[in-house]
Amino acid sequence: EKLHELQREFGAVACEMEGGAVGHVCLANGVEFAVLRAISDNADDSADADFSAFAPAAAQKGIRLICRVLPELAETS
Repeated sequence: EKLHELQREFGAVACEMEGGAVGHVCLANGVEFAVLRAISDNADDSADADFSAFAPAAAQKGIRLICRVLPELAETS
């Protein structure tokens, strides 16, 4: 049910679960936290080929996003 709720409310197509524990610990200790993830494949038989093609583009997009967001975060801290 929670999955369907998130899909309806946010239009979610994926969930990031691995950073959840780190985020929870940070929240409990008053530490700011952010996670940046990218979907690299459809978790099927083509996953290895998809990742090899995807990784360089994802890295470049991640770098551009971080370079844009970090100055804004510094202003609000």
